Amino acid sequence: MIARPRPHGLLLILLSGLVFIPSMSLTEFKHYTDQARGWSAVGFQAVLYAVLFGIFIVPITALILFLIRRKQLSPRWRTLIVISPVLILSLLQFGGSVARPLKSQERFAKMMDCELPPQATVFKAWHSGGGLIDFLDMYHFKTTPEGIDQLLASRPYKPDASVVMTDPEFRIHHELPVIGVSPPEGWPKPRDWPGLEIYRYEKKTWFYYILTDGEKSQAFVIAGCT
Repeated sequence: MIARPRPHGLLLILLSGLVFIPSMSLTEFKHYTDQARGWSAVGFQAVLYAVLFGIFIVPITALILFLIRRKQLSPRWRTLIVISPVLILSLLQFGGSVARPLKSQERFAKMMDCELPPQATVFKAWHSGGGLIDFLDMYHFKTTPEGIDQLLASRPYKPDASVVMTDPEFRIHHELPVIGVSPPEGWPKPRDWPGLEIYRYEKKTWFYYILTDGEKSQAFVIAGCT
């Protein structure tokens, strides 16, 4: 019987990259409500993971190839052993994402360290960012004064007299206290709410805003990191 040739080491490294980079990058798509932004993020993540692959995975793969260079292994087992670190990482990342996708209300609770108030209705969510990219989440829902109080009690929020939202000249150009961020299309615009109240909390690179009207009948929540 003629022995089948062993897969070349460079081809195995290439195969590892073809498994690792797409599987790690595509899982970030679920963090985006806007699909166009999501695909742009996937492309950006692919570049970052390609760099990480070259720094960490290539040396590990080369070490495995060196250790098994004299082993009499079938091409199938040789390939499986060499790409096993990538397979494990990819299955953990991609498998976990598919097995239990994070729902919007669960993401809200995780981001805000507070469950969605039971009085909340007409819940809307907009997600952006994840993985190696900065987060930005926005939520809007109808609620009651008790629901607003529940949100404010979850962290030491303080009233924010944001000049961006209170100064007439700034309000013309900015719709939210986070500069450069606007409500998603079709969402209410808090700057038009009567008696608008803004509360802010910051922790390291994370920021959190709770906006409500004078009657505390609705909430516009922003959470993100820079």
